[in-house]
Amino acid sequence: MSDRPEIMMPVTPAGAVEQMLLEELRRLRESNDKVLDSYGEIKTQLALIIADGKRSAEDRSTDRAELAKHDTRIGKLETWRAKQETAHGIAGWFFNSPLLGWLAAAAAGAWAILQGKGHP
Repeated sequence: MSDRPEIMMPVTPAGAVEQMLLEELRRLRESNDKVLDSYGEIKTQLALIIADGKRSAEDRSTDRAELAKHDTRIGKLETWRAKQETAHGIAGWFFNSPLLGWLAAAAAGAWAILQGKGHP
């Protein structure tokens, strides 16, 4: 049977038009299926992009909150450091000035006089 050539049946003009319309409807259905598949893929990708954007916004707000904490902490450390530098500056000036030597000499002289070892 496979050796026999296909026999073409004569078709009426109305039948030919009907076959052409059916073939065109089949092509339209296939095209519609492809469009729907593409729409589904686009919708999925868009949902992923939106979710990614929301996560990024949450990450940015978390980063901003942590940055504010660090700014506060840095401000406190800078204030503490300024106080330390001021205290060291005053103490350093006092210990490096000749005033300390004069005060120490005066105290030693007064102590010697009070002990009776110095000459008045």
